[in-house]
Amino acid sequence: SHVYRNKGQNDSVFTSYLHTISYFGCKDTDSVAFTIYPYVKASFGVDTSKGCGPVVVTINNAAIGPISDYLWSFGDGTANSTSSAALLTHQYNNNSASDTIYYLQQTVANNHNCRDSLIRAMTVYPNISATFVKPVPLIYCSPQPITFTGPVNTASVTYEWDFGDSIGSPLQNPAHTFRNRGLDTRSYRTKLKVKSADACVAFDSIDLSIHDEVEAIFSIDKSDGCANDSFQITNISRKGTTFIYSWDFDDGTGLNNRTDSVFKYGYSNLALVPQVHNLNLTVRNDKNCTSTVTHPVTIYPAVNANFTAEINSLKVACLPIVF
Repeated sequence: SHVYRNKGQNDSVFTSYLHTISYFGCKDTDSVAFTIYPYVKASFGVDTSKGCGPVVVTINNAAIGPISDYLWSFGDGTANSTSSAALLTHQYNNNSASDTIYYLQQTVANNHNCRDSLIRAMTVYPNISATFVKPVPLIYCSPQPITFTGPVNTASVTYEWDFGDSIGSPLQNPAHTFRNRGLDTRSYRTKLKVKSADACVAFDSIDLSIHDEVEAIFSIDKSDGCANDSFQITNISRKGTTFIYSWDFDDGTGLNNRTDSVFKYGYSNLALVPQVHNLNLTVRNDKNCTSTVTHPVTIYPAVNANFTAEINSLKVACLPIVF
């Protein structure tokens, strides 16, 4: 037997001869011509054979010979390709909970249908996502509680939240209260890192703006008193140059925007029973953030000391004096 090879680009003709000679020295020769089609060989390389889904694989086409037909089968249910490009790419996904192996196959042929194939195994780890539901709106007053809705992953993953204020959470759907005790609006970048058991990692983030905090606080020197008594009120609210203070004394006098830290206020009560007034303070900043606090005060009815005496115009009298 003999193996004929043709590594050229064109058909090659080979002639095989058979020479015979008899015991008596008689000779004869026969020959047969063989046409050998050019050799083709499937060959390709990949930049990676393992990766986290979705993984984009770059394929280096290194097939040999005068190839007229290419067929790429990616093994993942996507359409085949007939590309003859030196470089091509393909994205593999894995939406399951475990590793998946796909078989990438190249088949090449020449004009005479001489064929060769090569298969490589591609291991794809499960797809993971860090895309979380973004809160609406993106600008808030302080303090602002927000519950984040994290992504659902088929694979087993860990969640690492960073709220941008040195506080984090390992929960899938954490709740966090943003506070800004500064003097102006501050931006907090909330980031989520998701990591799988295969060390696959995904990221997502959002920037939230939190306005400087407004906090209404005041104290009263007493919670009840008689009509016309003075109540000393001390405003200990958080201060700001753009803050507006609105006092409602709940006695029909309307709103009062006084800004003094300490002042006195008196209530009247002409009724015969105690009256309760809800003393209210609302503080507002230039971003329309507000804070309200209320303290009830009880006002007892007014009393009048009044009497008459039967005495003369000189206001002198002998005892006894009748009132």
